Amino acid sequence: YENVPTADISGFEGLAAVYALRKKITLEFAVSSYNISDLAAFPFKYDTKYIANLLIDHAGYSFQLHWFYEGEQVGLIIDYDDSEFIRKGLVLPEYQNIDIHLGKVFEVWQFKLFGNFSVRNLLDTEFDLAGIAIRDRRFYVSLGFEY
Repeated sequence: YENVPTADISGFEGLAAVYALRKKITLEFAVSSYNISDLAAFPFKYDTKYIANLLIDHAGYSFQLHWFYEGEQVGLIIDYDDSEFIRKGLVLPEYQNIDIHLGKVFEVWQFKLFGNFSVRNLLDTEFDLAGIAIRDRRFYVSLGFEY
């Protein structure tokens, strides 16, 4: 790991939202842009990100369509090769994808029961980094209750 004496990250983040039908439908747009002083201190941090969300919430049902774009990400790593440490840069190319989330909440007596289903990275770019699958399609199911 790099031991960086001083590093900083600065930038801006913005979010705008439009609501309709008593906030049952929400449309959000967001942007983030950062200046990163040393990539070794903030590995794989994107410098630009755009987000658009459509959220629908009605009668205990919820739906979210989440689109995002992330700029190129660079990570500086130290690798060991032939009895010597070598500083390498790994680049993750710019990336965009879509996530979908569905949910339902039930109220039974004093319990609140909920279920969620999510599909992450719907576009499934099949990107590997040193044999580790990242940015691949994933499915999540969660169930819970609250008293």
